[in-house]
Amino acid sequence: MACSVQYFKQLVVGSVIILVVVLHSAIQINLSFYGDGKNNPLSSSPPLEYSESRIRLKKRSLSQPDEESPPPSNLLTATLLKPVMTSTPFPTLTTERSYKSVLPPQTSSITIPSAFSSTLKESGKTSKHVTDWSDVPEHLFVKRYYTGNFSHVNEDLCERRKKNLTLLILVTSAIDNFQHRSNVRLTWGHYGQRDDVQFAFVVGDALLSQFNESMRHALAEEIDLYQDFIIGSFADTYRRLTLKTLHMLDWASTYCMKARYFLKTDDDMFLNIPKILDFIETIKDDDEQQPKIYGHVFSGHLPKRNESHKHHLKYDIYPRDIPYPDFTSGPAYLMSMGIVRPLFHEALKLPFIPLEDVLINGFAAMNLNIPRVDVPGFINEIKNPVELSACELYSSVMAGMTDGSAVQMSFVWYNYLMGRTICIWRRTKED
Repeated sequence: MACSVQYFKQLVVGSVIILVVVLHSAIQINLSFYGDGKNNPLSSSPPLEYSESRIRLKKRSLSQPDEESPPPSNLLTATLLKPVMTSTPFPTLTTERSYKSVLPPQTSSITIPSAFSSTLKESGKTSKHVTDWSDVPEHLFVKRYYTGNFSHVNEDLCERRKKNLTLLILVTSAIDNFQHRSNVRLTWGHYGQRDDVQFAFVVGDALLSQFNESMRHALAEEIDLYQDFIIGSFADTYRRLTLKTLHMLDWASTYCMKARYFLKTDDDMFLNIPKILDFIETIKDDDEQQPKIYGHVFSGHLPKRNESHKHHLKYDIYPRDIPYPDFTSGPAYLMSMGIVRPLFHEALKLPFIPLEDVLINGFAAMNLNIPRVDVPGFINEIKNPVELSACELYSSVMAGMTDGSAVQMSFVWYNYLMGRTICIWRRTKED
């Protein structure tokens, strides 16, 4: 009995020692990655001057451009030193290409084969919406905003171990969204290890100087470790999301034409990659005849004029109170790679509408007669993931929005993995 008590005491003491060591190691790792409390990336300390750091800032005497006016061509840019980034300027990627061959003549009817045919709804082939922008000042057009400059182009991303690349996924993220990117990598981002899937995060560098030294070190370490970044020279704000998406289209159609399909999404989205790949196999033959944009389609949306609204649009850019064309919602949409470049060039001809999905998937797609197809699996929001069963996540949901937290993303991922087992077991039992 005495031996048992003694053994129990030793076990408790040993467990406490191990716990203390683990906690101490975690604290040291956190400090080495994010810095001490004074320079924590979550603190509000002002930007620090750099001399020998891995991130050098090229400062110029410029004022930050207004959110609604074209940004100057010489915005504040950040250059990360090799091997993370290179200080050599990258060429502009907006070289004109011939793309008429990828846009076949319009057909009078579109047939979607397989089980999806009963749920897919095509829209936007014809439209009464405006195509004349003569009353919009020239300086408010996209071509005056977009420079096509990248500070980290990552040009060989699609060549890395990818022999049969089917799907390129580019994920919009903000510089300080460390947790969101970690959530993606720890969950559905694992599918990026497949031979037929590649993904990367796209961020802008023009506001990097607003962050403290510790955060910039953390970003440099993250880029060096994962090699899954594409960094454009633009202000990474919500009203500049159109510029970010244009950089994505430009990059994809320049450095990743080997991919058959392109999917744009956000870092708070959950993607069911196997389901999306199955969907691609379902629509690929029909899509070769008539390329389309697939996602959650909005119809009949009027512009918001109240400047306090997140999606407001000024009259000088869109001087009409008529609905936008049908457009696929921005959080996640899919298209064949063949229409990426045409959409990019068409968008450059339009006024700078800060709603990237309205501009690209609405007006640009309408002008090119590219149909937008509503796919029920592409949903904008998972309001309560607890209400979605594991089997529903595994078999039905292609893309859905989380609240961005690690807890919710992890829960959805766990439920999805459970669904793989549950659904297969149910099918086996029924057979």
